[in-house]
Amino acid sequence: MFKVAMASAAVLTLVLTTGCATTKNLEENRQLIDNAKVTSDQALRTANDAKAGADQANRTANEANRKADRALQENARLREMIERMERTYQRPGK
Repeated sequence: MFKVAMASAAVLTLVLTTGCATTKNLEENRQLIDNAKVTSDQALRTANDAKAGADQANRTANEANRKADRALQENARLREMIERMERTYQRPGK
C-alpha cells in the first residue's frame, strides 16, 4: 500500500509539474506572440508613415515638373517672340 501511495504521489507530482511547465510555456508563448504583434503594428505604422511621406514627395515632384514644363513653354514662346522681333527689325541687306 505504501508503494502504491508513493507511486501515486510521484505520478501526481509529475503531472502537476508537467502541467505547470506547460502552463508557463503557454504563457511565455502568448507573451512572445503579443510582443510580435506589437512589433508588427509598429512596423505597419512606420510603413504607412513612409508611404504617406513618399506620396507627399511624389505630389511635390509632380508639381515641380508641371512648373518646369510651364517655364520651358514660356521660354520657347519668348524665344520665338525675340526671333520674330529680330527678323522684323533686321536691316535690309544684312
